[in-house]
Amino acid sequence: LAGVRRIPNDPPNVGLLTFWGTRYNVVAGEGLCLLAPYPPFFLDVLLVDMSKKNKNPKFENIRCKLEEDGEAKKDMKARSGGAVTVNVGMTWEPNRGDLIDYITAGREAGVMNIVNDMLGEVIRQVASGKTWEEMTFSKEWLSAKLITKMTGEGIPHVGSEANPSEIEAFLREALTNGKADVHDLGIVFRRLNVIEVVPEGALKADAENASREVQQRRAE
Repeated sequence: LAGVRRIPNDPPNVGLLTFWGTRYNVVAGEGLCLLAPYPPFFLDVLLVDMSKKNKNPKFENIRCKLEEDGEAKKDMKARSGGAVTVNVGMTWEPNRGDLIDYITAGREAGVMNIVNDMLGEVIRQVASGKTWEEMTFSKEWLSAKLITKMTGEGIPHVGSEANPSEIEAFLREALTNGKADVHDLGIVFRRLNVIEVVPEGALKADAENASREVQQRRAE
């Protein structure tokens, strides 16, 4: 009885085997299991919550490229063309076959810190080459870039303006049945997409005014 351990099933958990404090890539499923967490064996498990994690990180103050009108071309200094907020949605879960890396990465909190840094880097790189208006209409293309960064599942010419049908087909199939990350985080992505790109500050007001003017002209 001293070695009986219950691995919870709500939320779903598994146990990663440890022997004398060393982790081994052996996984015990939920329910009762017989261990020996006492001398001289020190055979035990580390509990890992296997439930899906639904996250919606927000990346604010993403600076965009200045629109290249005549005046901008004369100014050789790097200037910002305004800022946008990018809202991302993702669903992931620990990779049962790679739990050692998941624990090493810091479990849920540590993984999210790393993932947010990686996604933020991609978003800032993309924004540096697009105006804020181009960013607001590049959600699918940007989603493909993020998936490629995290899973290595890329489409031809994803770094350039791939055609919409190619991007749509890629997004439809990219995370089917889940795709493991390629950064040794020990997770599997079920969903990863850009929900919306919203201009910030005065740009948002300008966009709303422009849209209102168009509607007014149509009404007239």
